Amino acid sequence: VELELFYKYIDQKRADLEFLSRVILALAKINMPVSAIILKEIFSTGNEMIKIEVLKSMRIAADFDAEFILPLLQEKSVVLKKEALAALLRDTPAREKGLGMLLGIPSPWGNKNRLILDNLRIIEELDLRDASSYLIDFSKRKFFWNKELRLKALQILGSWK
Repeated sequence: VELELFYKYIDQKRADLEFLSRVILALAKINMPVSAIILKEIFSTGNEMIKIEVLKSMRIAADFDAEFILPLLQEKSVVLKKEALAALLRDTPAREKGLGMLLGIPSPWGNKNRLILDNLRIIEELDLRDASSYLIDFSKRKFFWNKELRLKALQILGSWK
């Protein structure tokens, strides 16, 4: 019952981004299972800015839920995918699974290359050198439709040397 009242109050304050950001940060710092439940609820009802704040807070939250974060890597929003991956970096198995979801996308005839290129930009921005094996594979792809993918992979690998 108290949680319902809390959610109702949060819903009323939805337009106050500064307030919500402070609540989200406070919840992330609380080492209680209920804080993760509340963060997920705020995420599910929030706009993209609030969702980003929740994902940023999950980087420091004591109660880490990779199963909640991993599906977000399939969102269309590049910003949400980036924040989701950044939240997964604290857990090695989740990070590996996340990299596989972003970069292990089959792309016959280059039909998914645009998506892979967007995901490569995320990898580049987060400086995820763990992804180098994927980049090496991309840099060796043959055929003209993979040219842009090949060049981007080589450019990122070159910047890491």
